[in-house]
Amino acid sequence: MKTLKELIEETQLSERTLRRYLQQGLLEGTKVGGSWRFSEQQIKAFFDTQSFNKNLAKQAGEEVKQFIRREYDSNQERGCVILDFNDVDDELFNAIRHVVMETSTQFEGFKMRLFPEGNYIRVVLIGGFDYLEHVTNALTALKK
Repeated sequence: MKTLKELIEETQLSERTLRRYLQQGLLEGTKVGGSWRFSEQQIKAFFDTQSFNKNLAKQAGEEVKQFIRREYDSNQERGCVILDFNDVDDELFNAIRHVVMETSTQFEGFKMRLFPEGNYIRVVLIGGFDYLEHVTNALTALKK
């Protein structure tokens, strides 16, 4: 079971957004001692919802447009990488999510969006070159 904080780190969504999804029934969880907990099945079902995927795609698209328009601190060197994974089973999906969570604790000043649709997952990465190299290497190693 994952906590709300872990889900926030994994999805890069705000607590307010996740609580709104809980209210709307898009995200299901279980309250344990007054705190939300989420099973792997509940998280997968959440990632699989069409409205969630459309919202993430829209956010990722806006972030890529902002990057292209150079609407960020121009004193920083930044890059943008979009990775598409096909034929993703549950094991690979969980491995990709693990890399996303692990990376979110190691780097600052980046944006990462992970959104699945069926057996296809797109990962949008925007950040410094060290971050992009680390995540790209970790994610592409999963397919080898």
